[in-house]
Amino acid sequence: MTTTQSGSGRHRRRIRFALPVAAAGVAAAVAAALLTSTAGAATAAPQPTVKPATASVPSAELERRVSGALAGDDTAGEPAKKSSYAARTDDSTASPMVIGGTTTSITTAPWMAQLWYYDDRGTATEDDDLGFFCGGAVVAPTKILTAAHCVKGYDWYNYGAIVTGTNQLPTSDGSGGSDLHGGTVSLPYRQWYHPSYSATTIDNDIAVITLGNKVKATPIRMTTSGDTSSYASGTSAKVYGWGRTSSTSQDISQSLKSATLPIQSDTTCAGFYGSDFVKGHMVCAGKPATGSDTGTVSACNGDSGGPLVVNGRIVGVVSWGVEDCVAKGAYSVFSKVSTYVGAAYPRVEDTNISGDHKADLWVRNASTKTGYSKDSKGSSFAARESWGNWNGVNVVLQTDLDRDGYQDLVYRRSSDGDVFWSHYVASSESWSTKQIADNWKTRTRIITPGDVTG
Repeated sequence: MTTTQSGSGRHRRRIRFALPVAAAGVAAAVAAALLTSTAGAATAAPQPTVKPATASVPSAELERRVSGALAGDDTAGEPAKKSSYAARTDDSTASPMVIGGTTTSITTAPWMAQLWYYDDRGTATEDDDLGFFCGGAVVAPTKILTAAHCVKGYDWYNYGAIVTGTNQLPTSDGSGGSDLHGGTVSLPYRQWYHPSYSATTIDNDIAVITLGNKVKATPIRMTTSGDTSSYASGTSAKVYGWGRTSSTSQDISQSLKSATLPIQSDTTCAGFYGSDFVKGHMVCAGKPATGSDTGTVSACNGDSGGPLVVNGRIVGVVSWGVEDCVAKGAYSVFSKVSTYVGAAYPRVEDTNISGDHKADLWVRNASTKTGYSKDSKGSSFAARESWGNWNGVNVVLQTDLDRDGYQDLVYRRSSDGDVFWSHYVASSESWSTKQIADNWKTRTRIITPGDVTG
């Protein structure tokens, strides 16, 4: 928690809305390498072996992380310490509603995600354990949009778990695991946060977590960079999350809730927060808080990283607000997604061969027609790996048409101009090839657009 001086001369207590919820984890090596091909490209192209990213991190371990996180009381974006406003996630008396909000089913908001982090530090004492909870939204089958203060400084692959498909928070099953109440737990495989994120000013507070497997949850899209109408003063928006339900209790909601908030103008937001509110980077919403729960509708601790939605698209990510969320005249503050969609979207669309967040190359030898993948090491490339003979093919393109996190290939057969899409099917651990165009001999350029299903 940081104390900041507003432009109006008033001291405001700025908090990150992330809820304290715990830490433990086991390092696990992950591989998603595509290896040698044995199929001839002239017939149906690649058959390289793929090892799914989740293979070395069993669900039981992910559930253990969730269970440990349930007992934690730290806050994302703050030093590893016990938070004075930690929520008790196991309190059965927690009201299932945000401050001024209402219970929401997962069918209404199927894209909602729970981010659990637990690192027990491997010592005999629990004093240095670290754990917390944040919200997020599924913006592609393997991508979670959330806040940078929930991501920077944390190793989500080794200590995190993502739960989707349920409006209920997990409960400990008493044996080190968790009852997910119909939800699915996934491995946070890679992480990205805005490179200009500032923990001091909580500016540029946006991040993307890539999952080790795609989830069934229906994604929600981010708004576009040119969107201005969604931010017009008075526009009705909805915030979703499992955050605190009262300014006088640290309990968070066991059930997902939502609240309707009117968008406020930059002038109004800056009038209350002064220079803490960065125009163009932030947006605030809600009617002025009343100073108590009565009459206040607001995001609160535990809602961090969750979405602010207008007309079915994410326009904001829950970022920060005042301590206890109801200070008279206060508003909830969100990262302005239209400003950051240009930086975040390449991370939503990215895909690669080795799964290490570095774009790889697919190349073909001109004389032998052998195809190869070359894994990027950042400043150089690893040794090439053969994908077999690709004679009889005159176009090969890298893409991820089904947005499952595994790189696909689109290629054209020389003899008849037919175009094929070859993609990995994780459920059967095999490659599937489908013809997607007939006789494209006369096409001089073919460009792969990325995801085409939304």
